Amino acid sequence: MEQVHPTKATIDASDTAEKHFLTTHARREDGVYIVQYPFKEPIMPLGSTLSQALNRFAALERKFRKFPALKQEYVTFMEDYLKRGHMELIRAAEASEDPGRCNYLAHHAVFKPNSTTTRCRVVFDGSGKDSKGHSLNSRLHIGPPIQRDLIGACLRFGQHLYVFCADIEKMFTSILVSDEHAQYQSIVWRKEENATLDHYRLLTVTYGLASSPFLAVRVLKQLANDYVEVYPSAAVVLTESRTLMIFPLDVT
Repeated sequence: MEQVHPTKATIDASDTAEKHFLTTHARREDGVYIVQYPFKEPIMPLGSTLSQALNRFAALERKFRKFPALKQEYVTFMEDYLKRGHMELIRAAEASEDPGRCNYLAHHAVFKPNSTTTRCRVVFDGSGKDSKGHSLNSRLHIGPPIQRDLIGACLRFGQHLYVFCADIEKMFTSILVSDEHAQYQSIVWRKEENATLDHYRLLTVTYGLASSPFLAVRVLKQLANDYVEVYPSAAVVLTESRTLMIFPLDVT
């Protein structure tokens, strides 16, 4: 009954996070994008975060004793994470070499036993405060809102003869984080309580960090820009007729 025109999802070129993305993102020969996190200020020495990560992990292991099914799902998720190259093992003493340049993230599970896809998803907590009272999320820009408006998307849904509803599998973890910023997303993990507690470094854009949704959508837009001359019709669909919804996970 009404004509609904797509809103121009233009990106504010003056936005700090946008300018940071333009000057820091890169792409490997295999097509994988590499990004850096947009810090609000020049990166200052961080307070200690390892003790909090250890305490939270001890609480997680106590929960595993009560819920063996959760533990099994959690172990499966983490082993898959490691197998896919989303994280790598680091030396336990590496953080002590430069403690002001390393940040540990606590992690927990969002468990949905009735899910037909992923029953257990591990979420990394970027809101945990360090010994100085600052969290990693408080140091990061969220980024401008570059997703398309939800109301307009619902109205435009009926204008097309064909529509597709799909899931971009492992969207966040398909984007690498630069080596110098991967140190800000270290974790502790072990499969069994009697094993050595290992330290790992997450290598991809991580759930639970303030700027991750912006980076994921921005890379998608960059993909369309990079291929607009090769696939002009697809680029238009991706930038103007796409409605991407990222549902944030509870990290509290």
